[in-house]
Amino acid sequence: MAEDLIEKLAAKKIWIIGTDREVTETIIQILQDSKKVHSARFEIAKLVNTQWGEILRHQLIRVNKVQSGDYVILVCRMSGKGNLIVDEFGRYIWQEFLALSGLLEDLRKSDPAAVLLLSDITVYGKVFGTVHALKEDELGYVCHTDPKDAAVQCTRTMEHLCSRLGREEGFPVKIARADWDTMTEQSAELNGQLAYHMLKVLLRGMPGEVYNLPGAEELRAAAENPGRPVETGRLGQDFSDRSPLSPIPIIPDAGKAGRL
Repeated sequence: MAEDLIEKLAAKKIWIIGTDREVTETIIQILQDSKKVHSARFEIAKLVNTQWGEILRHQLIRVNKVQSGDYVILVCRMSGKGNLIVDEFGRYIWQEFLALSGLLEDLRKSDPAAVLLLSDITVYGKVFGTVHALKEDELGYVCHTDPKDAAVQCTRTMEHLCSRLGREEGFPVKIARADWDTMTEQSAELNGQLAYHMLKVLLRGMPGEVYNLPGAEELRAAAENPGRPVETGRLGQDFSDRSPLSPIPIIPDAGKAGRL
């Protein structure tokens, strides 16, 4: 982690807030690994709830723990399993979206130093055409009337809300997309690399802008060659057997975040 990031976050508090316990705990582990690898001195705090997302919103209002100058990572990982409109807890995806968007509005009153909406590459939906690394604005098809696409549609709407608040109202919220399917059981070193890019977006990203975080393959390449910029991987694979009528694999272009 660059020295300037370590210095800027020294003695600062980073709140991890979300309704998906598994993903939120993963983020906490990633940041803890980063602290060990880089001897960073920021404090990690969390607000997590596996019950109705609305409870989490009222909890934040009631305890008012996020203070002016704190940093916040708001995990936007809709909890519906298999992209169903209702998850195993009987929680409606749209209800979760309303809770998260309400949380974001409440955070504005707390005057945080910066907020990172940690989104998901599933937001791309179905993209057709030639296989290539997708930039942040190359969103594909999502059916807003299909219950199976409810989680993706809600995630996309959450990103749009953050973009408006950042660009039009100057609220210091940035958006980062992660490929969660490749982020499980990584080494502490790779977690440190991921945390570095995540915190770069939090501290250096432009309000309202979206940034693709590097995936596991890109993180491994960056760890082996620390002086080289992050490059997009997996494009060298052979996709010749793919039907032209099928959606292309989602390969995010992480160059924008890498240049921060």
